Amino acid sequence: NDIAALSHVVIEKGLDNKGQACICSSDIRRYYDSLPVLRFLAKHLFPFNYVVPGESINTIFHLQSYCAADPHLAKLINRSKVSVGDALVGSDNQFSAESYRIIHLVVDLPVRVPEEVLAAAPPEAQEMGPIVFALCEFQMVDRSTEEANERSEASHASYKDRQRAAVMKRLKLGAAKRKTRTLPPDSSS
Repeated sequence: NDIAALSHVVIEKGLDNKGQACICSSDIRRYYDSLPVLRFLAKHLFPFNYVVPGESINTIFHLQSYCAADPHLAKLINRSKVSVGDALVGSDNQFSAESYRIIHLVVDLPVRVPEEVLAAAPPEAQEMGPIVFALCEFQMVDRSTEEANERSEASHASYKDRQRAAVMKRLKLGAAKRKTRTLPPDSSS
């Protein structure tokens, strides 16, 4: 319950802060602790059907292998109507390194809008009620994977460097295009 309660508090604080990003952290000590944490979140914070299809990333966990090694889970997988693969599903984010490891979910989460935020909203917004759906990102990584990410080109600093380099390239290309553009002849003469 602590994880779910803390996550709701942090998300509500993000709303108080005019929609700026919010972060909630929980210490996942070992690689295989990710699955029980994910199960807990799905049970207490967001049902699986609130996860936005096609937006999830898993570059850590080989689900089929994990389930096959556990007799109870193996039975469930065999009865499942959904195919469970072993492939790691990566990101199409061009700035993420190939070696970046994370479990990332985007969830359309119902969130209670704080009373003071609702009071400041226009009347038509107030009529909608105090619950809104907000897209929230949940990222899960265990300690050793996080440390490995930060020691490689997958570090957050390297990610930001790649973003800055792309922006600089776009700015330079834009400036070069403006220099080569010819002005149309003046029709007033």
